[in-house]
Amino acid sequence: MDCLTSINTGDSALIFPTIFGGIPPINYSWSPSNLLSNPTDYSAWASPIVNTTYIVTLTDSVGCQGSSNCYIFIDPLMVEEIVHNKHLLKIVDILGKESSPNKKGLLFYIYDDGTVEKRIIIK
Repeated sequence: MDCLTSINTGDSALIFPTIFGGIPPINYSWSPSNLLSNPTDYSAWASPIVNTTYIVTLTDSVGCQGSSNCYIFIDPLMVEEIVHNKHLLKIVDILGKESSPNKKGLLFYIYDDGTVEKRIIIK
């Protein structure tokens, strides 16, 4: 791996080749080209949503080629926050009757992802 960088979900990273040389002009071609600011520039801003390895191929004016790659790691904590974006379905009391969040005692918060939180309200 020529370069390795880590970003949070939704962020971008500047990627660039780690090889040099050749007879100018040099052409650059990044792959995969999606989610890049410009896949034919020397450097590009990458905004992947999953871990991605970008490979750049350099071709000089006489046809000689070289390549370099850059791995972008998405911070798993940020991914987990997005994946577990849950919505409250209802609040019930200990007997399973729907309740308001202001009621004193033990309440169960039921979410659309199947999770249940227990909360005790004391005033």
